[in-house]
Amino acid sequence: MRRRARLIAAGLAAFLLLGLLGGPIAAAADLDLLKLEKPDPVPTREVAKQLSSKPDQTAQHPWKSPKVTWPEPATATPALRESGAPVKAGSLPVSVGRTTAGTAASGKVSALSSASDRAQASGPQKVQVQVLDRATTESLGLEGVVLALRPTAGSRGERGRRGRLLRLP
Repeated sequence: MRRRARLIAAGLAAFLLLGLLGGPIAAAADLDLLKLEKPDPVPTREVAKQLSSKPDQTAQHPWKSPKVTWPEPATATPALRESGAPVKAGSLPVSVGRTTAGTAASGKVSALSSASDRAQASGPQKVQVQVLDRATTESLGLEGVVLALRPTAGSRGERGRRGRLLRLP
């Protein structure tokens, strides 16, 4: 630690010493900013307004706020596929599926995972998916859709292992 402090102090002293040498060099070269000649200003003129020959497309298509539709609150209990392929949760705008050991660790879903990896996925046979209503979402202080995922009774697999929500593009 002391050696590092000494190196930093020596480097700083050298840097400051070199900075002091700039003044005598400028004086020897007879540089004085006040004695420099002022350059002539660049000539300017008024610019005439010119209309574009192309129509303004932004004025023709003004931005309108899109109509936002939130999913209705509902609950669905889809049966999960052994292959791990996603299955749509009833009429909800949600698909659920199993993850493999490799995708659970990395948090990424890969199209390259093998069928044997997907077959080894453990977990519940069914999962309950619930979309909460807007009033509950706002009472939580959140903006967006809130989902609740619960394994159903009679699930097989590790009890200590918890589900993981993956956001895909």
